[in-house]
Amino acid sequence: MSGGAGGILKAYQLTDVFDSFQKLGKQTGVLFYVPAAYTSKIDPTTGFVDIFNTTNITNAGHRSEFIKKMRCIRYNATDMAFEFTFDYRDFSTSQTDHRNIWTISTGGNRIKYNRKTRENYTCNPTADIESALKERNIKYLDGSDLSVMIRSCDDVDLTNVMYYAFHDSLKMRNSDKNVDYIQSPVKNKFGKYFITGVDKNLPIDADANGAYHIALKGEYMLRSIEYDPNAKYVKMPLITNADWLKFVQTRAEE
Repeated sequence: MSGGAGGILKAYQLTDVFDSFQKLGKQTGVLFYVPAAYTSKIDPTTGFVDIFNTTNITNAGHRSEFIKKMRCIRYNATDMAFEFTFDYRDFSTSQTDHRNIWTISTGGNRIKYNRKTRENYTCNPTADIESALKERNIKYLDGSDLSVMIRSCDDVDLTNVMYYAFHDSLKMRNSDKNVDYIQSPVKNKFGKYFITGVDKNLPIDADANGAYHIALKGEYMLRSIEYDPNAKYVKMPLITNADWLKFVQTRAEE
């Protein structure tokens, strides 16, 4: 409970018992530094994060090569959205993932920023793909795998649309002057797509999502300490990003 001992309103303080300022000395207590990496734009119900390294994707040819690495691309009639299944190990990434194989949905809108107009605007990845496929009379409503067709496709305009729709779907944090929320493109074990503010037991907005995962990472660090009563100092564990992603993704599957 938030009001109980150890809750957010009565947090534990790692300090020694106060006797007097004379005995206190120069310092009391312990301060833990928790790296903020992969704590904000992350799905708390699956542990999914976007770790694609796209810095070298600079032209239509690169975008085409990227999208052709998808394991499966299909239309989900129930969700009325397209699904991209991929394996992170097939791509250049900025970090090592634990689960690796994911299915991304294009469902919902995303808020993007236009650098030319300096204004936010809303895009719909599903509608973008539908429009491109309809222009080319490509059937998709039956849910057949489109990746086979894409891999043999020389239509760079189509693969461009596919790439940007996929890239937009990965945009988990969506903000403008009125809203700031996290929307996950990955379906969790309950068959839902996490959106902040829907479940009162989970983060209510984007900032709360970051705070939630920083606290969770801090808890993970504390649990990882190997206490030795005979040691003069407590050795703090080194928590890598790979360790952290394994923890949150495994936790989500339990």
